[in-house]
Formats: sequence, structure tokens, C-alpha cells
Amino acid sequence: MKLVVKLLIISAITLCSVTGFAQEISDPLVPFQPPVDTKEIQDKGNMISTAERVRVLLSGYEYFPSRQDLDKVGGADLIVEVLESFAEDRSQRPSLRLRAIDALGFYNSQRVQVFLRATIERKINADDKPVSKRTLRLMQSHAITSYAKAFKKNGLVFLKTLAESGSTDTKISAIYGIGKHCGDEGRSVIAELKKSESNRAVLTAIGKFKKRKSAAH
Repeated sequence: MKLVVKLLIISAITLCSVTGFAQEISDPLVPFQPPVDTKEIQDKGNMISTAERVRVLLSGYEYFPSRQDLDKVGGADLIVEVLESFAEDRSQRPSLRLRAIDALGFYNSQRVQVFLRATIERKINADDKPVSKRTLRLMQSHAITSYAKAFKKNGLVFLKTLAESGSTDTKISAIYGIGKHCGDEGRSVIAELKKSESNRAVLTAIGKFKKRKSAAH
């Protein structure tokens, strides 16, 4: 009798072992997962979330966001990064790219200065599509205005150079930027420009700011 009981116990133990081993084999192997940089994922998530919120602000037809609106979305460095990425992305609508450049006029950091100047000075390639050329010209015009708005009289030397030696469109954009955002010093520059300018379109732009007061912002 004892022998039978012992055999039954051994059989039960063997069965459990075999069943467990079979279960191990049938379970799928879990691949090795490297350590996750949660901060990097969070940063990317914040960037995407911020970009979408900025996109919404820039997409309004009748309303353009204020600096305060953008500050509610994120810090200046992050917002500038998002705006620059929109402006550089050729897959975006031209209107969104132009509005992104307009919004950069709220920021006067060195990074913004470098970006706007690079946009203004970018060469238009002869083999670019007409649509691309037109978009770039508009971007340059908007960048001049944003440069004047952001840096005011501190950007006057660069703006004056554009008003003196740029193309007709560039001169006119620079004159409007100087007249609207560079105060009394800007209007003095415009008065000097009149003495050496012969282009009628440019002279017309100069005349509009002869006695106009500078904008409050």
C-alpha cells in the first residue's frame, strides 16, 4: 500500500513539472526593452502639443494672436522654435508660414535676429518653382517687418542698408518697417533716404511716413 501511495505522489510531481515546462514553451518570449528616456519622450510630447496649439492660434482668419496668447502656450524659447519650424516647413500652407514669421516679431532674442536676417538674405534660385519664388519673396517682406518690430531702432543699421540697396520690394518693406517701428530716428533715416532715391514707388512709400507718428508698439 505504501508503495502505491509513493508511486502516485511521484506521478503527480512529474505531471506538474511537465505541465509547467509546456506552459513555459507556449508563452511568447518578451523581447528585451532598452531603458526608456522618459524626459526625452516628455520633451517631444510637449513640443508636439505646443506646436498644435500654436498652429490653432495662427490659423484664425480674423484674429492674430498676441504675445500674451503665445506666452500662455509655452516659454519664449519653445515658441520661437515652433514658429521657426513652421516658417521653414515647405509642406505647410504659405499663409501659416507667413503668420509664423509675423509672430516672430514679438521676440527680440539673438536667435530670432539670426533667423530673420537669414530669411531676408536668402537667395532665390532661378530653378525654383514660381509658387516657391513668390512665397519666399513674401516671407522676406514679412521678415523685414518682423525684424523692425522686434528690434526697433536697434535694428536700424540693417534696415537702412536694405532701404538703400535692396530691390524695390525690399526697399519699400524696409521703409514701412522703419517708419512704423523705429521712432524718430527711423523717420530721420527716411528723410535722408529721400535725398538719394529716384524710384517713384519707393518715393511714394517714403512720402507716407514723412509726417506720420511712430506706432505705439
